[in-house]
Amino acid sequence: MGVASLSTRPHDLIQLKPGNQLIYSLDTPIPDWIDDSLIKFPFVVVRRQRELPCGTTLSASQLMKLVPVGIRGVERSQRYGAWLQLGSAMNENIIQPEALVRQRSWEHLPFSRQQLPVIQALKQVEPRMNQEFTKWGPTGSTGFELATRLVTIKETSDLDMVLRLNHEYPYKNARDLVNELKKLPVHCDIQVETSYGSFALEEYATNKGRKLLLKTNHGPILVGNPWKVSQLEMQKLKGVE
Repeated sequence: MGVASLSTRPHDLIQLKPGNQLIYSLDTPIPDWIDDSLIKFPFVVVRRQRELPCGTTLSASQLMKLVPVGIRGVERSQRYGAWLQLGSAMNENIIQPEALVRQRSWEHLPFSRQQLPVIQALKQVEPRMNQEFTKWGPTGSTGFELATRLVTIKETSDLDMVLRLNHEYPYKNARDLVNELKKLPVHCDIQVETSYGSFALEEYATNKGRKLLLKTNHGPILVGNPWKVSQLEMQKLKGVE
């Protein structure tokens, strides 16, 4: 399945518009909260899974336009996977985490929301991240509220971020960054995206010389280097599918 022409990547948010069609797998019950949630929060987040929905009767051309997405409810436990058929949706419906940083979206929140610990942590870490990276941004509840202006951040929220890196990142730099992040007033989790998949920065920084869990479009796999996945490692992954 390919969606390259629409330039969607995991963690991107898509604002739903009339005509956008959500596809659900027939083998999974649809939660009661879905409809109310989509009315209140007409946004979905692009997820990594690429398997097609079970029982679909879509044509081959329609399947090529499907994007795996996640729907979130009010409660943390309310998450549900679906597929979005974008059709002729334009790219301005797609909100990337990097754009939230470029626009300094936190400055547009009400003053009271700017005082939340996770927003204060984001403002604190921004200069450090911008100094070394160009493609990074907040995800999770922080990214969702910054993109939609819908209240989702809590006092206890973690700071989740994505860092898109197509080149190998030195272990020492990763350890230094993780140590700096530990000084923030909230817990911070960075998922590093490579051309093969994503992994946790903290795991990478503390596991030099050991296998690392890489989340790919086809499932998780243990790799030696997340930027240079070997043919043997890929074969093991395919054997699990």
